[in-house]
Amino acid sequence: MQINQVFDELYDDYTAKIVRWVPHYRQMVQEVASYLPGDWRAERILDLGCGNGNVTQALRQRFPEAQYHLVDASAEMLQGCRQRFAGQGAFSYEQCFFQDLDLPAASYDLIVACLSIHHLPGEEKRLFLQRLPRALRSGGYFLYSDLMIDKTATDHPAHLGYWKNYAEARGTTAEEWQFVMDHYDEYDYPASLKRQGEWLEGAGFREVVPAYQERWWTTLRCGV
Repeated sequence: MQINQVFDELYDDYTAKIVRWVPHYRQMVQEVASYLPGDWRAERILDLGCGNGNVTQALRQRFPEAQYHLVDASAEMLQGCRQRFAGQGAFSYEQCFFQDLDLPAASYDLIVACLSIHHLPGEEKRLFLQRLPRALRSGGYFLYSDLMIDKTATDHPAHLGYWKNYAEARGTTAEEWQFVMDHYDEYDYPASLKRQGEWLEGAGFREVVPAYQERWWTTLRCGV
């Protein structure tokens, strides 16, 4: 099954599931706008792997007049976004794998990616991240929220233990946890903060700083 089909099937009650399954999801999503400078403004925003629109919804509290372009490979997720944001402003939608997305130069003030880029294997991830600075306008930002750890790291077993305890404490069942781990094994390719920081700096971002960090769950603010 392709990853877009997996998320088609996850659409129903997606937020409730992801809050149970993913540590610190609420903090990474609900506080996303606070990770940007207080006097900064965005006119055009790109949401990579938008899911059901939770990140965009949080950003709209601060940037209600911005134009939003939402990209996801899941038809169900995009249809849910169309319904969620119908009549609420300037929205456009594109169904594709974000690595296949056309990224014209100086197109966006803000690009966000929350729990999506880890689906790319290492070299694909590095090459995709290289494309993002050029797509931003001068003074723009890339906010990147994800799990940042190598699966081969010595602290990876500790990460899995922490994750399982977190999920179980929030009501995740044994069956759900097995699904999460099967998904993690098949579809997820996280990389360390250090390695990705080097890739982002090498891509040309002038600023790469953790705006939020709890264990291995991190939001990077990357400016051009």
